[in-house]
Parts: sequence; structure tokens; C-alpha cells
Amino acid sequence: MTGGCFSNMITENSLFLSDKSMKTKILYLVSIFSMFLGLLPSASNAEQISQNWVWSVEQDYAFAATNNEQKRIFGQFCYYKTGLCAYIVDLGITCKKSDVFPSLVNTDAGARKFDLICGRRLHDSNALIIKPFRSIDSLVTHNKNIGFAVALRNGKFKVVHFSLLGSKQAIKMMRSYAKQNAKPPSIDPDDQPSQKPLTPNNPNTKGKYL
Repeated sequence: MTGGCFSNMITENSLFLSDKSMKTKILYLVSIFSMFLGLLPSASNAEQISQNWVWSVEQDYAFAATNNEQKRIFGQFCYYKTGLCAYIVDLGITCKKSDVFPSLVNTDAGARKFDLICGRRLHDSNALIIKPFRSIDSLVTHNKNIGFAVALRNGKFKVVHFSLLGSKQAIKMMRSYAKQNAKPPSIDPDDQPSQKPLTPNNPNTKGKYL
């Protein structure tokens, strides 16, 4: 999956802020790329809450994310060391790390196909990295709702929805702070490999992974 470069920014009711298990789970998502563990911002930090989304700037990374009524997580994570960002989603699916799942992503603008790369195991499922970055970024910041449909091995489909209300502002604020902390400040994801790769085994899958 191609991560988003800081220098190329594109300007269901959330239970995220009040649910302690969600705070723990978001930290597991962060651990996909970083072993740094921190706490989500408290609900009293109003400047870090944007409708159904929350954003936070930490020591090694920054993120903007939400969750839905099924307590699944979706958000964008940016890492200062590489200067790269990635969208990560938890759909409640278990899979083998680096497996690629074709997914139909539906928004107010219609449906599009994306690839989901299986990442590290969470409590009861695996995190999935969404690619290509720039395409999903545009959908997230210009729509009100998003849904992911993935075909499972048993022939059934897994469908999960998230609210995008507040996503554009949360991501804008998060990335403005992340850009200031990026080291190096600008990396072309197509030319520069990440320092913390999560690379699929399939040699035909292009892109750099955080």
C-alpha cells in the first residue's frame, strides 16, 4: 500500500471517546507500526474532537480516527520517522498477515474497489491497511459515510459502516501537526521505502508499506 506523504495533504454515531475498550483497541492499531503506547485524548480536550472523529498528536505518531456501533475502528495514522500516513480499518476479520482482500468501498459518491492488506492481530481480528492511499483519502475527506464490503471464504460478505462526519477537520488538524514533526519532512512514498515495512508476500502488489 502506498502511504500518503505529509507534503501532499488533501485539504454511525461514535462511541470512541467514552469507551475504554476502544481506547485500548486504537493503541493496538497503532502498534502495527510503532511499539509506542499512549493514551487517547480525554473528552475534555474539545479541540481534539471533531463530531464523530477524534485526533491526537503523540510522541512518535499522530492519528485521526472513529469507531462505529459495532466498536470497529477506522482512521488515518501518520508516523514522523518516515513522514508517511496510512488508513487502517478493523472489520472484525481474521486473516494471515500480508494477505490481500479486494473490498468494495461505498460512500455518498458511489462505490469503488480498494485492496485491504492484512496486518497485525488485534484482540479478536486483524487490522487492515487500505490502498491506494490517495484515493481513499479523497473519499474520506469529501463524504459523510463510508462502508466496506469484503467477500469471505465461506461465500458470505462482511459489511461494516463508519461515519465520516468530522473526518475532514480532524485529519486536517492532525496532519498539520504531524507535518511539523515529520523526520524527514517530505518523502515520496513511491521512491523511498519505509523504515518499518509491512510488505505483502505477493511480488505483484506494488507500493510501500508503513
